[in-house]
Amino acid sequence: MASDGNDPGRGASLVDLIIYWRRLADLLTPLTMDHLVQYDSDYRRRIAVMIAAAESTTLSDALTRDEITLAMAAMAAAAGAKKSNDSKAAKTQKKSNDLCHHFLRGNCRRGNSCRFVRDVQEQKRQRLANNTSHKDTPSSSEGNRKPKDTGPVRNTPRGRCAELREQEADTPAGYQDDTGISARLPSAKNTSDVKPAARDELRAYGIIDGIAQKWQLADNLRASLSPSGAIRDEFIVHIDNSFTGAADELRDSLSRAFPGYHTATASIGGPLYPDMIRLLSQLFDEGRDESLAEEVDRGISMGALTELSSSGVFPPKEQCKPKEEYPPCRNPLYKNYISARDAAQAVEETIQSELKAGKIRKLATHELHSPSRLYSKLATIPKRRDEKRNPNRLSAGGGPEEERQLAQRVIFDEAGTLKRYTGAVTDFEGAYRQLFICERERPLCSLRAGNCFYENLAMPFGAPSSCWNFCRLSSKSLRIQHRLAEISLGVAELADVSRGLIYIDDAIWLLPTEGYFPLLVKLLLILPLIGLKISWRKCLYGSQSLRFIGYTIELGTSPQFRVFFC
Repeated sequence: MASDGNDPGRGASLVDLIIYWRRLADLLTPLTMDHLVQYDSDYRRRIAVMIAAAESTTLSDALTRDEITLAMAAMAAAAGAKKSNDSKAAKTQKKSNDLCHHFLRGNCRRGNSCRFVRDVQEQKRQRLANNTSHKDTPSSSEGNRKPKDTGPVRNTPRGRCAELREQEADTPAGYQDDTGISARLPSAKNTSDVKPAARDELRAYGIIDGIAQKWQLADNLRASLSPSGAIRDEFIVHIDNSFTGAADELRDSLSRAFPGYHTATASIGGPLYPDMIRLLSQLFDEGRDESLAEEVDRGISMGALTELSSSGVFPPKEQCKPKEEYPPCRNPLYKNYISARDAAQAVEETIQSELKAGKIRKLATHELHSPSRLYSKLATIPKRRDEKRNPNRLSAGGGPEEERQLAQRVIFDEAGTLKRYTGAVTDFEGAYRQLFICERERPLCSLRAGNCFYENLAMPFGAPSSCWNFCRLSSKSLRIQHRLAEISLGVAELADVSRGLIYIDDAIWLLPTEGYFPLLVKLLLILPLIGLKISWRKCLYGSQSLRFIGYTIELGTSPQFRVFFC
């Protein structure tokens, strides 16, 4: 490092630069950060002029000692004047009518002591009250303008509490979880007032726990995991067979313990077990979306010729797309797979696989021109197992806010201390294709592949109502799992909570590290019990680093939680 390449003696070493940085660090106490940055810029500019004009001053001398004392004195005086003005302004500042920008972004740490308002309606009320008081008492209006005329307040960005107040210790009442809502973290000993388990709930839980232990699901799953948390390829079939066999035995045991609930699949067809959905709903999710099991049995409505059922859980959508946005095509020669014309083999493989699974049927010649038949792009688009999932799903919603809120509400106690939690990510295989359409609306989902014509029996991915119908089922399973986890932790006398999120067919859970695998397998067993198939290749268990709907979530050993897009 040299100021002049022809004269190394006038340059400076790395030690000189470190000494200069140390001098700047020592100046941080008498100066503010803004004045320190300004002093550094001014000092280096003046030193450059001195070195260029004089032979006696070297860069090493300028870095190791203060060569321009007047610059330091002037900056210290300016900093002292600003601190004095800030102190006076802080004493006269009242509650501001401005919105807190930090609160709107989700990172306000002032709690109830923040001087800015947090609600637009509150802002309007305060401004209206101030305007009224100003008209009644002119002297008060004059007094209220004085703090605004002070220099530091005028130059400070509006609604930014960090620059106007001294740092304050966080309190539980002032905690904010990045959602824009001030909230108190749940106590470890009083987790949302969990209701005591009923007798039938405990009886069903005992049966589920006994079957899980009999099949050694926890030990098998733990032994099958790779260091990343994924199930090793050589264990996929074994794990799938273990959970399928355990679910079959569990179904028989529950039907014997609770007469009136049968083990048959839906009468309309498909892999789902309506009576198991009805039984688990009655036990663990009573009173919510009670008609789901019956609709699964008789066939799901697409909302085209029939009305979509209200779940009673989710609020109704305010607006619907007009029917004109889904133009029909009644021509049987209509080509569906426009986006897959170059993937003829993949299309044929998908068709054969769907025929074998009973999710589509081949149409006879006399059925092609039925007045009610509709050929459209609602058929499933083929996707091979080794191909990446279409990332367009991320643009429709989903983000790190929900995952961050989940973690902050679960893995931190009321004092903000990190508790020991481990994550789990589960993917449902087939998703919408597990739901079979009611017979009246099946002709609306016809397709052509090559010279053959088919009718969808299962809910196609392209239908606008497919996502809604499957979300009813997946959210039902999540609520059942939540209640089962509460009972399991209560039986084990653990004060921690277990919580999960689900995004259509992808679920993420945070479970206490203590007793992680025994609890996890009981939650997973619910899915094959009602007929939902798990895509084991996409699952991650027992890991502190999770991949969920395009985001990587890291649960560290320090009080930190990171979510970032991959």
